[in-house]
Amino acid sequence: MLQDEGMELIKLSKTLREAFEQGITQGITQGEEKGVTKGITQGVERMLRRLFLRRLGRPLTEQEQRALADRARVQDPEEVEDRALALEGEALAAWLLDPNAK
Repeated sequence: MLQDEGMELIKLSKTLREAFEQGITQGITQGEEKGVTKGITQGVERMLRRLFLRRLGRPLTEQEQRALADRARVQDPEEVEDRALALEGEALAAWLLDPNAK
């Protein structure tokens, strides 16, 4: 009931209506931006996971998957890709799990 009264006030007042509509538009824009960013992040992580799987010659452990996701967020994904192409096997796994390795 109180919510209905608030909506009626918004409809009656041009200033409130404009502010409400602007808030809705901003919310939609921010949601879209977050969605695009999340989609890109997931795509990069998926690509890197597949690359590491191939270079390691085995599936990544849960710990390695978490480390890879962290690296993809913190480091430039191209640097992570370069490292994956430069190292092989357990040397790559060791680099991935070493939080101090760059």
